[in-house]
Amino acid sequence: MRGSYHKQWLVEQGVPAHRIEFVPDGVEMDSLKIVAASSLRKELSLENDLVVGLVGTMSWSERHQMCYGWDLVETLALLKDEPVKGLLVGDGNGRKVLEKRVEELGISDRIVFTGQVPYEDLPCYLAAMDVCVSTQSNDLVGQVRTTGKLPLYLASGKYVVATDVGEASRVLPGIGCLLPYEGVKDKNHPARLANHLRLLIEKPELVNVPEKARQIAKENFDYDLLAQRVKRLCQNLVSCPLDN
Repeated sequence: MRGSYHKQWLVEQGVPAHRIEFVPDGVEMDSLKIVAASSLRKELSLENDLVVGLVGTMSWSERHQMCYGWDLVETLALLKDEPVKGLLVGDGNGRKVLEKRVEELGISDRIVFTGQVPYEDLPCYLAAMDVCVSTQSNDLVGQVRTTGKLPLYLASGKYVVATDVGEASRVLPGIGCLLPYEGVKDKNHPARLANHLRLLIEKPELVNVPEKARQIAKENFDYDLLAQRVKRLCQNLVSCPLDN
């Protein structure tokens, strides 16, 4: 959820501004230590490539003909001659659709689908990624939410390539990349993503942001910090009567 946008929208709906407080999705920082991933990368044949990944549920939308990860699949088809591979962690009814599309594009050797993994193993898979992709649609749904993925990636010390929508617009400048995005399914997005990945292949030092990323996560999304904010809000609610 993007605080400023969501607050503005609520005010437009008639909610008094002084009654609006913004609390984003968060992450448990202590559970996401930065770990070594060399053995997992070797096991998945990813050791010599720029690894671009994501974590999420691949729920297929028949209306929009897409699910989480569709853009990464299309992007890798544009980078067949580059040392880059995809790592998709998660499951859902869209996974088979994506796997079929991967076969059609002839890039089965460039993408790893792990399926759902235990939460305790998630840090290793995140560590195996050099770049994390966070694609939010540029509509009301995308504009008024954070999703847990952005805090998760940042807490893992990852370089994030996100669409310039929602909370990512506020926290990513300086430690990641924001790409323009139009509507629910922007067919031009894979090409933009491919162009940026080419830049990262040429300048791999750009993705080295673990300390900065974790600091941003701690300052904005740490559950301990958010819990204190919610506690103060609740205390204010019970101590201050509402205006008539």
